[in-house]
Amino acid sequence: QLLLQAPQHVIGFDAEWTSKRGDSNPEPALFQISTLEVAFMVDLLSLGHSSDSLGVALEEILQNPSLTKVGFDCFADLGKLAKSFDKLKRACTGKLPGVVDLQTLEAERRMVEERLTKNQAREGVSLSSMTEKYLGLPLNKSLQLCDWTRRPLSPAQALYASLDAYVPARIFVQRFMT
Repeated sequence: QLLLQAPQHVIGFDAEWTSKRGDSNPEPALFQISTLEVAFMVDLLSLGHSSDSLGVALEEILQNPSLTKVGFDCFADLGKLAKSFDKLKRACTGKLPGVVDLQTLEAERRMVEERLTKNQAREGVSLSSMTEKYLGLPLNKSLQLCDWTRRPLSPAQALYASLDAYVPARIFVQRFMT
């Protein structure tokens, strides 16, 4: 209910992946979702691949047209989640009303304002660079490839994961809604 009543009807989301050296097909380990006030982390490893409740909850959120759902390179994450979890296929694929990819938004802004080609506009666009540009602080991405299978998560991992979901929503509200 908290997510469905998010301030400004904006939520951010992200996923963290198992990262084993040489693994070209990492498994999802964690799904994070955040309002501008509170972040939630869903332990996908604990839930397993057949969680009906997760599928129902995510479908209710992702298919809700009154919520803007913001991620960074989020369609890639959603596609990988759908492949890994049968119960998430409906929630993560097809037409997803109000899902916004912050990376794409920024590249489109750069194409128009800086008169760049599509490829040029995407160069250097990272969540960290956008955080520094629009929020005035760099986003530390040093834990991106840490061991996301380790439980419990360290406080640093929990903070990192929460920020990865919170920051896209904050940037979207601050930069693209004003």
